[in-house]
Amino acid sequence: MAEPKRASRRHPPASTPSTTASPDPETALDRKHRADAERVLRLPQVEARTGLGGSTIYEMIGRDEFPASFPIGARAVGWLDSEITDWIVSRAAARRGKSGDDEQSAPTRAQQSRPAKAKPVETA
Repeated sequence: MAEPKRASRRHPPASTPSTTASPDPETALDRKHRADAERVLRLPQVEARTGLGGSTIYEMIGRDEFPASFPIGARAVGWLDSEITDWIVSRAAARRGKSGDDEQSAPTRAQQSRPAKAKPVETA
């Protein structure tokens, strides 16, 4: 008698359709966001997300300007993805709040570095 075929890791057994109602889409979406928010990032991932270098990140942590890391192993630390996302959003909001207040905002860095053009002097 032949043994029944076992499912491998690559090919799980086909699931049979259930007769129960499908889960509420909002609940499934909330679960996905919660799982994404609790992802732990390592330093290279934090550097890639923020555009900051490791030294800058640790300096900012020392000044309480960046979310602190937490130990995830004997010699490893990580950051919660949700905290890094919140930090990025707060930085963007602060930028929008400063420049959006006044129509005559401060000149941009490119404008500051350009020398003023001399007006031609008319001689009569």
